[in-house]
Amino acid sequence: MPIIGIPLSTMASTGKDIHYLSVEYTQALENLGAFVILLPYTTDKYKIAKQVIYCDGFLIPGGDDITPYLYGEESKPKLGNCDEIIDEYHINITREILRQNKPLLGICRGCQILNIALGGSIYQDVSYYNNDILMHQQSGKRQDLCHYVYLQEGTKLYQYFGEKILVNSFHHQALSQVSSELIVSATASDGIIEAVESPTQKFCIGVQWHPEIMLRNNDSMNKLFSQFLISCLN
Repeated sequence: MPIIGIPLSTMASTGKDIHYLSVEYTQALENLGAFVILLPYTTDKYKIAKQVIYCDGFLIPGGDDITPYLYGEESKPKLGNCDEIIDEYHINITREILRQNKPLLGICRGCQILNIALGGSIYQDVSYYNNDILMHQQSGKRQDLCHYVYLQEGTKLYQYFGEKILVNSFHHQALSQVSSELIVSATASDGIIEAVESPTQKFCIGVQWHPEIMLRNNDSMNKLFSQFLISCLN
């Protein structure tokens, strides 16, 4: 039974220091046999290292926007709520996970955190991307499918799913400059980057869609979670 750590977030819009995590993350992992531990934020790097040592793998979840100065920008008008302390914690624990070469799955904001932790950057809003864009913040049911993503041959995601898949979409930020330590493994038809992975880590994948919510309708995304958990046992 792999032990999976999930760093908790706060909900900046409430103005309160409340840890939160959507239940779908833990359900997706526990339904496949994982034991999940929720990790409270800390600024102590020794404690972060201990958190990483204790767990077999990590899921970096979705959440609020990411503080712009952490990726070399100033705030723009369409930036949403940010929590600087949580952002720094998620970046620091991601770096420690990669340093220890533990498996990592980043979802939505977690994909963006992965890229920033490795020196990349993001668009503060997808409207700052130059091309005409698809709907990336769907208004229907969260499990409904919104648009295709096209997978790059030779990547882990291509091995799992083939050339393209339909996904849901709940992000208004997106990757811009991709870290030199990552490769793009999926894009939408408008060019927005939908997934990245590390070619050197044991398992390190970030996706912009929400596979844990897609499981409400079907089990197609179990392949991603099961491969993640297999890597945590090896």
